[in-house]
Amino acid sequence: MLQSLDDFFSSAKERSFPVDLHETNSEYILTASLPGIARSQISIDLLTQAVTISANHVDSLATQHKTQGMFQKDLSASRLSRTISFPKPINERKVTARHRDGILTLHLPKVKGNRIEIND
Repeated sequence: MLQSLDDFFSSAKERSFPVDLHETNSEYILTASLPGIARSQISIDLLTQAVTISANHVDSLATQHKTQGMFQKDLSASRLSRTISFPKPINERKVTARHRDGILTLHLPKVKGNRIEIND
């Protein structure tokens, strides 16, 4: 029972966020909703066929209350994280990211395969 409570509370500390994923012939386009999270709080880690987006979010009101002698704390810090896997490899050198109005957009180009001709 104690182990399951530990699992519950550790999963409550790290939350997820919604994403949309679109695929074209040449790339994946991932859009993540991260309202209230500054660009400096976001981390993007790439692997050959996956991307992990993480953010450490500290609510600005919670920080403000700390400096004013807080006697009750309802707001807190949280860690958001999401890993998305892809069926085809990503060209890590050509990935672009844009963060605007709480929306993170990643353009993840697919690796183009090289066709090998068989000689006689």
